[in-house]
Amino acid sequence: MTGISIMLVALTSVRLQGQEFTESKSFQFFEASILKHDSLRVSSYSIDSGSFVVFEFATDNAGDQGNHSKAESRVSFQLVENTEQFSWNGPELKQHNAIYMQLCRCMDPQIHFLEAGTIKGHRLENGNWQVDMDVITHGRITGKEYQIKESAEFIKSNH
Repeated sequence: MTGISIMLVALTSVRLQGQEFTESKSFQFFEASILKHDSLRVSSYSIDSGSFVVFEFATDNAGDQGNHSKAESRVSFQLVENTEQFSWNGPELKQHNAIYMQLCRCMDPQIHFLEAGTIKGHRLENGNWQVDMDVITHGRITGKEYQIKESAEFIKSNH
């Protein structure tokens, strides 16, 4: 998929121990697409042409105050085209390919299916989507709980 993409990027600044950290977040959706991956390796992740609407939330997590590194993570999922609203809980999340992944040199750098929580959304008059998510997964290696809670307008990607 090629083209120009316009996406909403939100920046949040935090000051800790005299150092400022800015978190970058993007919220976008892709029409006529499909989410592909092998359920494990981040390198297998792609958004290709298909018959779904794919949503992707990405953040750099603002970095670590000790080493200034940024660890990108994403939440992605898909729904059938021509849907105007949705609400999924728990086991329904996996049916919609809802995943969390970290793109970093960290302890849980794999693709993780979202296990619990809720994702709901509806199409706005301007064609974008309002999506609210409060979801949880656990790291395959560490067992650490990862909770992602966001409420945002997802902007159409031109890819």
